[in-house]
Amino acid sequence: MPIITVEGPAIDDMGDKRKLVKGLTDAALQVFDLPPSSIVVILKPNSNDNVACAGELISDRVKRTGG
Repeated sequence: MPIITVEGPAIDDMGDKRKLVKGLTDAALQVFDLPPSSIVVILKPNSNDNVACAGELISDRVKRTGG
């Protein structure tokens, strides 16, 4: 059973979540000869306070750049 894990910002819109998991499942089905029910997708939201890039918390970068 393939497990696809996505770590990133929280997705608040349920429609966007559905679109993401459907797209990931469809992509996996193109390479695995398995039924769709065997593809598991796990979304792991991470707050900007818990992710860093280039030694700087994303939350600090957002504050600094204003976006």
